[in-house]
Amino acid sequence: MDLNQFKLRPGEKPMDVLKPDCGFLSIFKKVGVIGDSLSSGESESNETGKTGYHDFYEYSWPAYLAHVTGSEYHNYSRGGMTAEEFYNRWADQFGYWEKRQAYFVFLGSNDLFTFPRPVGKAEDVDVLHPENNDETYIGYMGRILSKCKKMEPDAFLFVSGPLKKDDVDRDKVCDEAYVELRKLCAQYTRCYFLELSKYGLVYNEELKKDFIMGGHPNPMGYIALALCIGNYVDYIIRSDFHAFQEVALIGTPYKF
Repeated sequence: MDLNQFKLRPGEKPMDVLKPDCGFLSIFKKVGVIGDSLSSGESESNETGKTGYHDFYEYSWPAYLAHVTGSEYHNYSRGGMTAEEFYNRWADQFGYWEKRQAYFVFLGSNDLFTFPRPVGKAEDVDVLHPENNDETYIGYMGRILSKCKKMEPDAFLFVSGPLKKDDVDRDKVCDEAYVELRKLCAQYTRCYFLELSKYGLVYNEELKKDFIMGGHPNPMGYIALALCIGNYVDYIIRSDFHAFQEVALIGTPYKF
């Protein structure tokens, strides 16, 4: 048996290999997802001539990952969500601060473009005392990450910002946010920044042709998004098996 088949291929990049079951992603059995419409499975309607927005969680990428991995995915997302709203109101209102083995924190589109606030700087984030953070996008992302780590210090964090759209002005803001998100993730243990747009996931005309309905993914688009996200994490795991060997012990009194 060739064990190299489980490892990265020479020159392989995230999302180069899209396995239907997302490979080693299934090592995480209890996962929390904090996000906006892209994570809530939002679809648009227009039967009256006015656009309606609807969260269809059963069509979301977390629902697909739950199906193919057999793991629990607790989706705390909602269309229009910002990092500020999630931290200050939404999570407390619905009891969404829960201990999980891993968290996906996918926010930024509404923070930076719908209800714009400054990007902020990662060096201004106080990991241990997040209440001191500035009221910026990065400041609130830091508050969320710190809260997740306070609940479960051994949890893995997978972070993403807004996707690019082949719009020069918008993508400039995305690039600024990505720089700070990379530095923010580096301040936490077991925290990874998923650079989805860097490796090809962009809201461009090619994507819109088959996978977008209005401004959000269609049902096929959400499956495609799930495969990209799940296999990105599989790529990270295959990059360093040793870093993930204690996943089964997270949330238990046991250590190795």
